[in-house]
Amino acid sequence: MVGVAVPRKLVRGPGNWTRNDFYLGLELCWGALAACLLQFYSIAQGYEQKVTTAAVALTQVQVNATVTIATLIAMLLVLALHQNWEASLKRGHQIFLLGGVGNAIGIMLFASFVLFTEYPR
Repeated sequence: MVGVAVPRKLVRGPGNWTRNDFYLGLELCWGALAACLLQFYSIAQGYEQKVTTAAVALTQVQVNATVTIATLIAMLLVLALHQNWEASLKRGHQIFLLGGVGNAIGIMLFASFVLFTEYPR
């Protein structure tokens, strides 16, 4: 998470840290989505090189497609949270929803990618 917050601060330029620097849910969702899409390539490559059978490759594609769809849906939820709460003056609600819930959704998406696509058994 620090790997995203620090570059955000550097790009923005001089000044203090803001709460928005630590609302990383959307970036984590993009990362999980990119990992899911790259996994399709890895599955195809494994099948093409005869590392996996057709049945195993089909199962991997189904699991990965499910995780990808869940990631897209969760990403829409995080986008909705940002639209509703990023400009809000209610600091406590904003920190909880964007810093807590939004970041937690992104972290859970990464964990679900690893658990369900890398170790599908």
